Amino acid sequence: MGQRYANPPIQEVLCFFWLSERTPWDLTIPGLLYEHLRKEFPRKQHHPAQEVNVRSIPKGFIQEFRRREQVWLFGEPGNIFIQIGSRVISLHVLRPYPSWEVVKLKIHTLWNSLQAILPLIEIEYLSLRYINRFSFPSQQWELYLTYYPL
Repeated sequence: MGQRYANPPIQEVLCFFWLSERTPWDLTIPGLLYEHLRKEFPRKQHHPAQEVNVRSIPKGFIQEFRRREQVWLFGEPGNIFIQIGSRVISLHVLRPYPSWEVVKLKIHTLWNSLQAILPLIEIEYLSLRYINRFSFPSQQWELYLTYYPL
């Protein structure tokens, strides 16, 4: 195992599964997913979400606003949670960062649950992101970094 930092810069880890339109989806999927994940993510909350889609047309742009419902599933403690939207499922791990082993296990658990409830899964986009925050005592970035904005 690699070096452990006393104060790691990781603020959040995100793992997104964006499923294609060919993946069967209906309003029962979030509930079925909750039943599979209930032991690890016992608390659920409903969150309305606003979606804005901007498309260009020959005479300008079209803006489309949609309201979507999301279900959030929280683990214990609450720094790890899952968001379930329409064909978009994401795992979020907030500070304190546990370890890659823990994150990987949560991703596997989510993926196995998706496979158990969906007969066909076609992934359009898959993403794993680490969001870091670095604080430096001065603006002289060259003292701390070999690559930095000018």
